[in-house]
Amino acid sequence: MKFRTKPQIALQLIDRALANGVRVAVWTFDEFYGRDGKFLDGLEQRRQMTIEQVRSATKTWLSAADLKPAARRKRHEKDNKKRRCHQRRNLQAGKSHTKTKTARLIAMGIDPDRIKSRIVQRAA
Repeated sequence: MKFRTKPQIALQLIDRALANGVRVAVWTFDEFYGRDGKFLDGLEQRRQMTIEQVRSATKTWLSAADLKPAARRKRHEKDNKKRRCHQRRNLQAGKSHTKTKTARLIAMGIDPDRIKSRIVQRAA
């Protein structure tokens, strides 16, 4: 048995339904499927109408609606790369701020490990 993701399985089930004469006016699905570009492209290639739930943090461009699947995927990949860069930068900044705050607390004679609300522990 070959591993397949849920969206891959869903597309295969949709293909089976269409091959058996099932016609659906509009496919609806939750954000798990709504954030999968390959799944959405697969439905578009099959000329299926969809209403999908997407995360509230999802960026959308009306100008991308007319792009071909490959161009839309390229734009999506570019935006994902930018998002990952921002996430890495934010993580690094968080670590730096934690080190700075820890150093300030120690300089004031406060043991950061004894502060109950503190989540990040000081590196040994």
